[in-house]
Formats: sequence, structure tokens, C-alpha cells
Amino acid sequence: MTGRGFCKSRLWNLPGPNLWKILIWKIITNTLPVGFEFQKRSIDGNHTCQMCLGDQPYCETVEHIFRDCALSARVWAGTVLGIRVEGVTMVPLCDWIVNWIRFLEKMEGGERRVLVFLATLWGLWTARNNVVFKGGRVMPRILLESVDNNVETYIQAMMKETERSDKVKGQGMPSMDGTEMRSIKDGFPVYVVGRRDPCRQIRVKVDAGWSKNLAAGIGWVAFDDAGVRFAHGSRKITAESALHAEALGIFEVIQWAVGKGFLHLEVVSDCLPLICQIAGLAGVHHVVKGIQQDLKGFMLIFIV
Repeated sequence: MTGRGFCKSRLWNLPGPNLWKILIWKIITNTLPVGFEFQKRSIDGNHTCQMCLGDQPYCETVEHIFRDCALSARVWAGTVLGIRVEGVTMVPLCDWIVNWIRFLEKMEGGERRVLVFLATLWGLWTARNNVVFKGGRVMPRILLESVDNNVETYIQAMMKETERSDKVKGQGMPSMDGTEMRSIKDGFPVYVVGRRDPCRQIRVKVDAGWSKNLAAGIGWVAFDDAGVRFAHGSRKITAESALHAEALGIFEVIQWAVGKGFLHLEVVSDCLPLICQIAGLAGVHHVVKGIQQDLKGFMLIFIV
């Protein structure tokens, strides 16, 4: 199974928070903003890995950050999975990730093992960002503790969600199915339209990737008030720039929302003027909730 095939058929059904899955999607689609990508585009800056424990500078590729860096190798070996990364530098990272997930799923306690694997990838990425943007230091022991804490937090959240679902089911109301139960609560609590009480908010994450040859892709995921993913979409597009690709992604989400009858948009982004213009084309009213823009794309909140 190719990386993109894995994204379509398996990725979004894995256990774990959707932010972890979005990170893997960006790795597989080669859209993470790492030093090597900046170097290819002749963008000035430090393109070497800033997490390396040794003195020799290495170009910051996704393979290096998540697997081949000396620090990353220590972290993988220190997890309960005990993964050794020596001798696999020639294997593309997306293949390495997909093969490990498929292998771990078949083992006893596979779901928890996959959670640890995803949490480790997320921990390495957040540690890298802490070094690059905040000048912090990476301590393998602290990073491993954060991996364990993130896994336990997710499991506890799922246990509470299961209890809530059982309680709802006992009251004769429809409960979430198995796929929805595996999605992490992400944001304010709401309900799926047409399934429970009329919803108050629908939160949609949208992001895009772009390369200089005008090839681009957009993807979005919609969550109900309980943080359950109930709709998503992705497709290839042609765009003149990264901003153009992001705008087309936002426009597609708004068109989908209008078709569902969500006509009130709450914007959480520092690109408010652009989004307002796009929303205006579809006749959507908008209000500002706050300013939040990072490497995770845009968050749109439709209020019914």
C-alpha cells in the first residue's frame, strides 16, 4: 500500500488525536515546512537540523527529524516499542511509517502500540518546533515522558467518551459507532446535524499543500460538538501559489457548508480579510472569534 493509498483508506481511522494524523498526512504528502523544502525553494535560513546531539550538521529532512537524527534514534529506542532505526536510512519515511503501523496493528495490544508510535512522531515534531522557534533544548527523557502522558490522556478521554456514549444509549438515544468513537474530542462540544439535537457549532479544519509546478492539494475535516469527525474531503488542484491553494481550500469548505445550510461563519485565523472576501462570495455572514494561525492550517467554525 502506497503512502497516499494509506491516507485514503486507513489513516483517518487510526486511534489518536486528529492532529497526529494530520502530521502523518503532511509527512506522506511532503508538505511539512522543514529546512530541506526551504533550501529547494532558495529560501534563506538555517536548513540544518537543530536537534542533533552530534557536531556534524545534517540537512533537516523529514527522514532526519523523525528517524535518522541521533536524538530521534535515542527516543525511538527508549519507547516501549524499542524501535531500532539503524540501517534504514535508505527507506523513505512514508514507507517506514506505514510499514510500522501495519506491523504494530497485528500485534497483541496493537491499538495502544499504534498510539505510542503516533505520539512519538508528534513528540518529535513538537520538540523540533520548540528548538527552532523558541530556542529550547530537547531532553530525550522529558520527550518520552510527554509521549506517555499524551497516550494516557487520549485513553482517558476515550474511556470518558465511552461512558458518556453508554449513558446516552441507555436513554434510548443513538450512540456513536466504532469509527466515531476512535476520534478525539477536539474543541467545543456539539452534535451531528440530523442525528441528535440541532447543532450549535461545526468546526472544520482545512489545509493545503503546494509546489512550484502549480500542483497542489487540499484537505479538510469537519467535527461535530463532541469532537467526532463526521465529514471530510480532499482532492488535487492547480494553484498559482501556496496562498492561492489555501484560499481554494477555504472556498471549497465554505461551499460545502452552504450546501449543508451553515450560513454563519466564525473565523479563527490571521487571514481574516481574505476569508471574509471568500465567504462573502457565498453569502456567508461572519464574526471574529480570535486570532490563531500556526502550521496546522485554518480552523473555520460554522454556527447554526
